[in-house]
Amino acid sequence: MAGRAEIRSKDNISIQHFYLFSGDSTIPCLEATNPLNRYSMVRKYMKMQRLSSAFSFAQSMSLTNLNREIGLVMNAREGTKIVDWLPRTKLY
Repeated sequence: MAGRAEIRSKDNISIQHFYLFSGDSTIPCLEATNPLNRYSMVRKYMKMQRLSSAFSFAQSMSLTNLNREIGLVMNAREGTKIVDWLPRTKLY
């Protein structure tokens, strides 16, 4: 999910031990901060990126996996269906 909820000040934090895949070979992973969909290869405009359910997922995972570093590959586009992401489709 791309996420369209307002990013409140309490959500404008980094998530410990979580990293976003940037797609940049010189710096492939960066500390996870909102909006999490900022490096998506299929996203619409950056100004549309907001808080998604991935943020609460990452926060919960960070509490149960204290000694692990976890990478998120966020690649979401609003207005698409799950079938749009199946093999041999445009977004796959």
